[in-house]
Amino acid sequence: MIKIILDITKWGREDLRLFSDEISFSVEADSYYLVLDNNILPSEESYKKAGIVLREMLYSWILQLKNLGSGEIILLPFDFSDQYVRCIRIEAIDEGNVLVNYGNTTKVQGYSISPSLGQIKLNDEAFKVESDSFLTTKEELIITLENILGKTT
Repeated sequence: MIKIILDITKWGREDLRLFSDEISFSVEADSYYLVLDNNILPSEESYKKAGIVLREMLYSWILQLKNLGSGEIILLPFDFSDQYVRCIRIEAIDEGNVLVNYGNTTKVQGYSISPSLGQIKLNDEAFKVESDSFLTTKEELIITLENILGKTT
Protein backbone atom coordinates (compact mmCIF):
# COMPACT_ATOMS: atom_id res chain seq x y z
CA MET A 1 0.00 0.00 0.00
CA ILE A 2 0.99 3.66 -0.07
CA LYS A 3 3.10 5.17 2.72
CA ILE A 4 4.04 8.80 3.30
CA ILE A 5 6.79 10.06 5.61
CA LEU A 6 7.63 13.69 6.45
CA ASP A 7 11.25 13.69 7.73
CA ILE A 8 11.76 16.58 10.14
CA THR A 9 15.54 16.20 10.01
CA LYS A 10 15.69 17.42 6.37
CA TRP A 11 13.39 20.47 6.52
CA GLY A 12 12.30 21.71 3.11
CA ARG A 13 14.26 19.59 0.64
CA GLU A 14 13.74 15.90 -0.14
CA ASP A 15 12.02 15.47 3.22
CA LEU A 16 8.67 14.17 2.02
CA ARG A 17 8.73 10.53 0.93
CA LEU A 18 6.02 8.57 -0.86
CA PHE A 19 6.50 4.86 -1.41
CA SER A 20 4.71 1.63 -2.12
CA ASP A 21 6.03 -1.86 -1.47
CA GLU A 22 3.52 -3.34 -3.94
CA ILE A 23 5.22 -1.74 -6.91
CA SER A 24 8.74 -1.21 -5.49
CA PHE A 25 8.35 2.52 -5.88
CA SER A 26 9.78 5.40 -3.86
CA VAL A 27 10.05 9.13 -4.51
CA GLU A 28 11.30 12.03 -2.40
CA ALA A 29 9.71 15.44 -2.68
CA ASP A 30 10.24 18.86 -1.11
CA SER A 31 7.91 19.99 1.68
CA TYR A 32 9.00 23.51 0.75
CA TYR A 33 6.16 23.66 -1.78
CA LEU A 34 3.68 22.84 0.99
CA VAL A 35 4.63 26.02 2.87
CA LEU A 36 3.95 28.07 -0.27
CA ASP A 37 0.24 27.11 -0.09
CA ASN A 38 -1.76 30.35 0.17
CA ASN A 39 -4.98 28.72 1.39
CA ILE A 40 -3.57 27.97 4.85
CA LEU A 41 -1.59 30.41 7.00
CA PRO A 42 -0.60 32.46 3.94
CA SER A 43 1.98 34.61 5.75
CA GLU A 44 3.75 31.70 7.48
CA GLU A 45 6.57 29.55 6.13
CA SER A 46 7.35 26.91 8.72
CA TYR A 47 7.69 23.20 9.22
CA LYS A 48 4.49 23.33 11.27
CA LYS A 49 2.66 24.77 8.25
CA ALA A 50 4.05 21.99 6.03
CA GLY A 51 2.50 19.43 8.37
CA ILE A 52 -0.85 21.23 8.42
CA VAL A 53 -0.94 21.50 4.61
CA LEU A 54 0.02 17.83 4.27
CA ARG A 55 -2.91 16.86 6.51
CA GLU A 56 -5.32 19.01 4.47
CA MET A 57 -3.96 17.49 1.26
CA LEU A 58 -4.59 13.98 2.62
CA TYR A 59 -8.12 14.95 3.74
CA SER A 60 -8.77 16.20 0.21
CA TRP A 61 -7.46 12.94 -1.27
CA ILE A 62 -9.78 10.91 0.96
CA LEU A 63 -12.80 13.01 -0.02
CA GLN A 64 -11.98 12.63 -3.72
CA LEU A 65 -11.57 8.87 -3.34
CA LYS A 66 -14.92 8.57 -1.57
CA ASN A 67 -16.58 10.41 -4.46
CA LEU A 68 -14.74 8.52 -7.22
CA GLY A 69 -17.18 6.72 -9.51
CA SER A 70 -16.66 3.72 -11.74
CA GLY A 71 -14.54 4.58 -14.79
CA GLU A 72 -13.34 7.89 -13.36
CA ILE A 73 -9.70 8.90 -12.92
CA ILE A 74 -8.24 11.30 -10.36
CA LEU A 75 -4.74 12.73 -10.09
CA LEU A 76 -3.59 13.41 -6.54
CA PRO A 77 -0.54 15.72 -6.53
CA PHE A 78 2.36 14.91 -4.27
CA ASP A 79 5.64 16.26 -5.67
CA PHE A 80 5.45 19.93 -6.62
CA SER A 81 8.19 21.42 -8.80
CA ASP A 82 8.70 24.48 -10.95
CA GLN A 83 8.82 22.26 -14.05
CA TYR A 84 6.26 19.53 -13.25
CA VAL A 85 3.90 17.98 -10.74
CA ARG A 86 4.09 14.31 -9.82
CA CYS A 87 0.84 12.65 -8.87
CA ILE A 88 -0.73 9.45 -7.71
CA ARG A 89 -3.11 8.37 -10.47
CA ILE A 90 -6.17 6.43 -9.36
CA GLU A 91 -8.56 4.85 -11.81
CA ALA A 92 -11.81 3.33 -10.57
CA ILE A 93 -12.09 0.00 -12.38
CA ASP A 94 -15.56 -0.47 -10.89
CA GLU A 95 -17.37 0.80 -7.77
CA GLY A 96 -15.05 -1.06 -5.38
CA ASN A 97 -11.68 -1.54 -7.08
CA VAL A 98 -9.05 0.98 -8.10
CA LEU A 99 -5.87 0.82 -10.14
CA VAL A 100 -3.06 2.92 -8.62
CA ASN A 101 0.16 4.19 -10.20
CA TYR A 102 2.41 7.22 -10.10
CA GLY A 103 3.63 9.68 -12.70
CA ASN A 104 3.97 13.30 -13.72
CA THR A 105 2.71 16.09 -15.87
CA THR A 106 4.54 19.10 -17.26
CA LYS A 107 1.21 20.75 -18.17
CA VAL A 108 0.94 22.06 -14.60
CA GLN A 109 3.74 23.55 -12.50
CA GLY A 110 3.96 23.08 -8.74
CA TYR A 111 3.94 26.78 -7.91
CA SER A 112 0.60 27.26 -9.72
CA ILE A 113 -1.51 25.04 -7.44
CA SER A 114 -2.31 24.87 -3.74
CA PRO A 115 -1.30 21.50 -2.26
CA SER A 116 -4.02 21.71 0.40
CA LEU A 117 -6.65 21.44 -2.34
CA GLY A 118 -5.11 18.09 -3.27
CA GLN A 119 -6.20 17.82 -6.87
CA ILE A 120 -5.27 18.58 -10.44
CA LYS A 121 -7.78 18.99 -13.22
CA LEU A 122 -6.09 17.48 -16.23
CA ASN A 123 -6.93 15.12 -19.02
CA ASP A 124 -5.34 11.73 -18.65
CA GLU A 125 -3.33 12.06 -21.89
CA ALA A 126 -1.14 14.75 -20.27
CA PHE A 127 -0.09 12.32 -17.53
CA LYS A 128 3.12 10.28 -17.98
CA VAL A 129 3.21 7.06 -15.93
CA GLU A 130 6.49 6.47 -14.04
CA SER A 131 5.63 3.33 -12.06
CA ASP A 132 3.99 -0.04 -12.33
CA SER A 133 0.35 -0.25 -11.24
CA PHE A 134 -1.29 -2.15 -8.45
CA LEU A 135 -4.91 -3.08 -7.89
CA THR A 136 -6.58 -2.51 -4.54
CA THR A 137 -10.01 -1.70 -3.20
CA LYS A 138 -11.11 1.88 -2.85
CA GLU A 139 -11.98 1.19 0.80
CA GLU A 140 -8.52 -0.21 1.56
CA LEU A 141 -6.87 2.86 0.03
CA ILE A 142 -9.12 5.18 2.04
CA ILE A 143 -8.28 3.29 5.25
CA THR A 144 -4.57 3.52 4.42
CA LEU A 145 -4.79 7.30 3.97
CA GLU A 146 -6.82 7.63 7.16
CA ASN A 147 -4.11 5.67 9.00
CA ILE A 148 -1.44 8.00 7.60
CA LEU A 149 -3.52 10.93 8.83
CA GLY A 150 -3.69 9.37 12.27
CA LYS A 151 0.10 9.24 12.39
CA THR A 152 0.48 12.94 11.41
CA THR A 153 -1.43 14.29 14.40
